[in-house]
Amino acid sequence: MLVGLSQFGLLQFKGEDAQAFLHAQLSCDVGNLQPGQAQYGSYNTPKGRMLASFLLWRDGTGFHMQLPRALRVPILKRLSMYILRSRVQASDVSDELVLLGVAGAKAETALTPLFSEVPASTLRLTTAQDATLLRLDDLRFEIIAPPRRARELHEALAETLPAAEPNAWDRLDIRAGIPFVTLPTQEQFVPQMANLDLIGGVSFNKGCYPGQEIVARMHYLGRLKQRMYLANVPGPAEPKPGDKLFSGLVGDQSSGMIVNAAPRAGRRTRRARRDTDRKRSARRGALAVAGRTQAQAPGTAIPRMKYDNQRVRMPHSYYIYYRVEPGVVRAAEQRIHELFGAVERTTGVCGRLLKKRGEPHLWMEIYENVADEDRFEHELAQAAGSLKAAEVLQAGSGRHVECFEG
Repeated sequence: MLVGLSQFGLLQFKGEDAQAFLHAQLSCDVGNLQPGQAQYGSYNTPKGRMLASFLLWRDGTGFHMQLPRALRVPILKRLSMYILRSRVQASDVSDELVLLGVAGAKAETALTPLFSEVPASTLRLTTAQDATLLRLDDLRFEIIAPPRRARELHEALAETLPAAEPNAWDRLDIRAGIPFVTLPTQEQFVPQMANLDLIGGVSFNKGCYPGQEIVARMHYLGRLKQRMYLANVPGPAEPKPGDKLFSGLVGDQSSGMIVNAAPRAGRRTRRARRDTDRKRSARRGALAVAGRTQAQAPGTAIPRMKYDNQRVRMPHSYYIYYRVEPGVVRAAEQRIHELFGAVERTTGVCGRLLKKRGEPHLWMEIYENVADEDRFEHELAQAAGSLKAAEVLQAGSGRHVECFEG
């Protein structure tokens, strides 16, 4: 598949303070974003609601933010208000660079003769001959190039790849679980509601940014009642972002909202978030979710949802407690955070660390919303073993694991 991505706009940020400025404004960890890397993220209101979600990458010229075209002007204007005396240049380069999407089993083969190096890893990029090649997942790439160079690449790729419309790319984003906030859905979701935390779009280890307190509170103290799911809507009606969802199981109250939608073969594929609060389900009838309750890593489909009257199998929570050696507390903290990162990359489950008041060396790791216990336990054991987590424990203190349903 070869498609022009005219539905997206591009903002550029460059200058000596660009990295620090973006790190202080966005939900993702821009501070550790190296040249040749990309990541998803969001720009939020002080109340934690997303004004935009985006794909951000860093190259030799600075940082580029890809977001829906209709949002580029208002987001640029709002971010520019906070530059003040920072040495940052922010500009709209949507008309200076062309975006091309390349997808399918033959995509990498078609790209190899045109680029000296094809990125081997997800969310990595290479630049050659005025064109940047970004790998999104195993089967999807983006090309970013000036108009003349983009035309040359388009003509070369069109010889082997079929042309497609932009909404075909939107459909692939939906199936990969990549949310994009649009004008109708601005300020409707905190990042976790759109699963942005599950694709690396939220850092819980960085300092303040707009909405950080709300986002962190929901992660550490709150209970997330809404997640994003994949659904198909048959029939002639065209669902649109911002449309509310209703179900006979919950009466007249809206039970979700469409995030993004794209047509396919006479059907409408939509991405929606759905209230999965158990108390409401018990009051108004069971809400069954087919498949995992967590979104997968980029490049894999997000779970589908369906309704029936069967009991929902609730996800599990893991509590792991142990004592650490007093002399290695700092090293232990670093090792546990490395463990959290390894587990999140392989399972999509975020961990957090608690220390008992009055007993600072008694620690507890918490992992919530675990849908696949066998896989989680295997990956956790693998990560703990490879990182030698037991080395920081007090003699005779093991990692005691408790698992609870709900």
